[in-house]
Amino acid sequence: MQTRPSTSQLLRRTTVGAVLVGVSALTAPAVAGAETVELTRPTVTFTVTDSTFDLTLENPNSDPTSSCGAFVVQASKLSALEEDPSRINEPGFLTWRTARSERVAADSSRTYTFDVPRGFYAVVGECVSPTQPKPSASDPQVVSVPRSQYTGSSSAAPANIAGIARGLFSGGSLAAG
Repeated sequence: MQTRPSTSQLLRRTTVGAVLVGVSALTAPAVAGAETVELTRPTVTFTVTDSTFDLTLENPNSDPTSSCGAFVVQASKLSALEEDPSRINEPGFLTWRTARSERVAADSSRTYTFDVPRGFYAVVGECVSPTQPKPSASDPQVVSVPRSQYTGSSSAAPANIAGIARGLFSGGSLAAG
């Protein structure tokens, strides 16, 4: 009898696939022969008011070639993303994503404000560097919009699915489109 994977297993596998597809665009050309420095995963904090995210992304890496971004994806799309990780680059598949021109440079932080429709979302931060073949990702955080929609309380903090990013080859990433 086959059992269905848990939500955390599904999110882990989905993130792994998305990371592998998305990272190649930023890192593949410069990796050959480059000295590697292990990337530290970014810090992602956010608040949600009504349907507006205020998301702060911090790149803790000193490597001047590193950059960090984030993405928000509807939880209902995780199965489709697991089946075909290349969908991460499909226009409109992600709810929100850091634009390539707005990625966070080394030792910097940036705050983004954006609106999303009602729903249940996974929020992930990622860092890449052309000198590092292993990207780094934050633990995905799950949140409902509005906050009380699924949690039952508008003051509840977002759930943090611990350990998921550690299963991503000790990190993961997604290049901005």
